[in-house]
Amino acid sequence: MEEPVMHKILDVVTTLQQNVAGLQQNVMGLQQNMTSLQQSFAIMQDDMTEMKQDIRSLKEDVSELKEDVRVLKDDVRLLKDDVRILKDDVRVLKEDVRVLKEDVRVLKDDVDRLEVKVSRIDARTERLEEKMERVEEKVDMTFDTVGKIKEDVTEIKAEVTESKQKQERHELLLGEIAKTLLEQTARSRLPKPI
Repeated sequence: MEEPVMHKILDVVTTLQQNVAGLQQNVMGLQQNMTSLQQSFAIMQDDMTEMKQDIRSLKEDVSELKEDVRVLKDDVRLLKDDVRILKDDVRVLKEDVRVLKEDVRVLKDDVDRLEVKVSRIDARTERLEEKMERVEEKVDMTFDTVGKIKEDVTEIKAEVTESKQKQERHELLLGEIAKTLLEQTARSRLPKPI
């Protein structure tokens, strides 16, 4: 009776030893797994640190990009304002061009009319120049005649001057003669001495 109990105890002990050996192997496997997990955890911590740095760097980049986007939005707003102003300027310029084209058309018409007038004036100028040439010829002839007349007038003036001088001498002589006659008349009226 005691032997079967011992056998059972031995069986149990053997089973327990086997179980313990299995557990030890499991513990060793777990320890290996734990070591591997610890290594993986360390690697993951390093990765996390790098990821945190990357995230921080990305946040900084995002912040810079947001600032760039804000600046770009402001630039786009300014550009839109500039485009609006330019559109207004283009509209005004188009209107100016239209007015200028109309002015050019009017000026062309005026130039055409002026060219006709100029042609007429040129024709009249040619006729006037021909008349002027004839008039100049007449003027030259008139100057010659006037020169001769001036010479005649000068001669006449000289003759008149000479005549005046002769007249003055004659008047002096007549005065003296009259004076002499008066004196003689006065003497003849005096009583004669007895």
